[in-house]
Amino acid sequence: MILEEVVAFSEEVDAVEFISFLKSKGCRARREVRGIANADDVVEGALDDLIAWFEEAAAQSGEEPPELSDDTQWFLEGAEKYRRQRDQIAALLEGHKPGDILYTNDDLKRSQEDLFRKVADKAREWIEGKKDAGEELDESALFEILFGDHDLLPADAPLFVLHAVLMRNGILEETPEGYRLTRETPAGQVVLEISTDNLPDLDIDLPEDAGLKRKAVYWIDPLYQVVIDPAIHFACEPDEVLTALEGTTVDIKSATALEDNLRVKGFIISTLLEEVRQKPGISVDDLSGLLRVETVDEDGELMTYEIAIDRRMASSIVAELRKVGILTGSDQKIKIGGTPGGRKRHNR
Repeated sequence: MILEEVVAFSEEVDAVEFISFLKSKGCRARREVRGIANADDVVEGALDDLIAWFEEAAAQSGEEPPELSDDTQWFLEGAEKYRRQRDQIAALLEGHKPGDILYTNDDLKRSQEDLFRKVADKAREWIEGKKDAGEELDESALFEILFGDHDLLPADAPLFVLHAVLMRNGILEETPEGYRLTRETPAGQVVLEISTDNLPDLDIDLPEDAGLKRKAVYWIDPLYQVVIDPAIHFACEPDEVLTALEGTTVDIKSATALEDNLRVKGFIISTLLEEVRQKPGISVDDLSGLLRVETVDEDGELMTYEIAIDRRMASSIVAELRKVGILTGSDQKIKIGGTPGGRKRHNR
């Protein structure tokens, strides 16, 4: 449907809560689950073996500081990163035996919230600085500031990152009390997977005799789509929809598309409805083609908007508005209908 909208989430609970928000506004919505196929080539190995391999790759370059190539520097930094993670895991496991609780769900949530708070503070600081300087906000620049800034992330991996590694290794199990250690494993023997997409071009072979191997990994991630009734264009303002999406696992691209659709389609709908109000009994043919709207902007300047829709599009929009009761009549004689219960009528 032309006026139906779709927004996607990676977590089911967020999709359910967003549907509840829409229903509270008098707008119907349904949840659909899609599967997103993924494939990756990875290098798999124990932490000790990965560290040794990274160090070997750096040493074989024959380079000495400060004359290090980007590739050599990458391997040296990688070896240091995995040494820190090995030490963190060792500290987390130290003094514990199978059956002990290592941490709780609350501990995991706190570690996520701490990092997210740091990201939010960094974004807020950047946005306020731009506003104070009277500069435009560039989303791509903000993305680079957040995710290209190595100082943003802590030197050591957050607990929720280590948790994912330990769970993949099967040495923890979830219980009502928290995450319980199931078996003793030396930190250096904890296995990691590294995407080959992240690796520089290699001049050395994988030391398979050291326990490293390359493999292809395939999996499916669920994507929870919320399919929204066209009435959203009458039930909700764009800003309140965006507010409801804040802090959720909404797919950014789908959220951006939804915002654009609500604003642009909303303007087109209101323009078509105004044409029908002024000319009751107007036909689809008369609503097709080029419509011009002149308004005065905030600065008192005259602004002209042009809306171009062909007959097929105009007919589809009219049919959908007729279905939700906003319009009545045939394609030859269109009239304003009622306003759906609990919904606001869209005004230009």
